[in-house]
Amino acid sequence: MAEEMEKQFSVDAMANLSVSNIRGSVEVRSGEAGLIQVKAVKRSNSGDENRTEIEIAQETDGSVRVVTHFPDVSWNWLGGVQPCEVDYEITAPPTCSLTLKGVSNSVHAEGFEAAVSVVSVSGEIYLRNIKGSTRIKTVSGDAKAELISGALILDTVSADMEIKESAMVSIEANSVSGDLRIHTTLAQGPYMFNSVSGDVCLIVPPESRFTANLSSLSG
Repeated sequence: MAEEMEKQFSVDAMANLSVSNIRGSVEVRSGEAGLIQVKAVKRSNSGDENRTEIEIAQETDGSVRVVTHFPDVSWNWLGGVQPCEVDYEITAPPTCSLTLKGVSNSVHAEGFEAAVSVVSVSGEIYLRNIKGSTRIKTVSGDAKAELISGALILDTVSADMEIKESAMVSIEANSVSGDLRIHTTLAQGPYMFNSVSGDVCLIVPPESRFTANLSSLSG
């Protein structure tokens, strides 16, 4: 059994979209200029259907907010009650900035020119073709990305991060108990990596000239 909801909103060129989910998935792709379209599918047999609520709304400033609500999340999970899985499929203008948050929730975002921020706990992250600044914070959920440009800020705990075929202008990466593998061309920088109990592998073109600042403990 599944409950579906669809909404669309007119937005300007500098649109903002925020999505917060608990269980399920969030997939955001670039689409038509001036329009954000949201499709939500609640898997009714995957949790407490009555207390899992979906909110899709546009704020007075024009930003669009998508939220899965569930009361007293941590307490109910300890008691064996959990929210339903909700899958979001969203298209937004390429110039839309994204703020994506999840718990046991996978995140996929592709084809955006503005800033992208992803926070996840125990959910996988995949980003592709992001040209704006990127911020990733993940705990116990691996992340992968490719064709990333702009500045990157990365914080991982018990999670691995792999970035391929990218051209990031700067990197600030912090990792605890997770490996980092990053393939990028270099610009002015800086490129800084701090790791505790994790390996760092930076792959750059052979003609690159740079000064690197890396520190590591048990990695």
